Amino acid sequence: MSCGISGLPIEVGDPVKILLLTETSDSRIGGFGPNGYWTPRTPPISGVYDDYGHASYYKEKEIQELWLKVFEKDIVEMQTGDNEYHDVAVHKHMTFDELMNAIIERRVKITDTYTRPKTHEVSMSMVRQDVWDILLEMTFETTYDGELKPVQSYVKSMHIFHDSILKMKNVEYSALLGGGYGPLSLILSLSPASSIREHYNIALDTNTVTDELLQNIAETAKVASILHYIHKKWMPSHYSGQSSYWKINSKYHKAIAKISDKKKKTHED
Repeated sequence: MSCGISGLPIEVGDPVKILLLTETSDSRIGGFGPNGYWTPRTPPISGVYDDYGHASYYKEKEIQELWLKVFEKDIVEMQTGDNEYHDVAVHKHMTFDELMNAIIERRVKITDTYTRPKTHEVSMSMVRQDVWDILLEMTFETTYDGELKPVQSYVKSMHIFHDSILKMKNVEYSALLGGGYGPLSLILSLSPASSIREHYNIALDTNTVTDELLQNIAETAKVASILHYIHKKWMPSHYSGQSSYWKINSKYHKAIAKISDKKKKTHED
């Protein structure tokens, strides 16, 4: 398995962040920004890579329940296909393990009345936990957009956003996201059926919003901001077999860093 952001190998026993992605309506023509081809559907959960695309020791049980509740609203149900081992049945009341297996077998699609086409594939992105943590720690100043703030700033914004929602009835998301919560807009301003926003909505409606959920949404917003600046997109993980190729990965990333350092020096001069 390869990391959905860095492309680095993921080996058995590696801690990972797992989130589901929905194919966007722009994916057939080429989209802009980190959400151009795939957009985060779920708040991430933590786990340990097991093998053959699977993970185990999942954490954040409440967030797993949110995943399942949203799929009850929009999953495309299918019967078992000709190959009973791979063409698994898909239905609204699957267990979490059944859902993950169906996603690995590329059997999961959702309906979205807001976009065309009306059905979209759902895929999985595993991100190495150490890569995720590095992105959360990154801060820098940009020439045009100001400062990229620490993840704690995103968490604070998420809590303020949530408190504002609780205090205001019939509030427009777009108004809030434009009023000081801009860093969250890459995550919370997408069409409900294909985004993290619907998971937040359900937790809000059922009074099950937790600090853990707000933290994970904020972390995803911070990672999305990094992807925006480095011109990368959310992408599903690739199944790379048992070969890790660490040597060539190291050589490649060192070469890329060398180019970046050279250009950075030129611009500083």
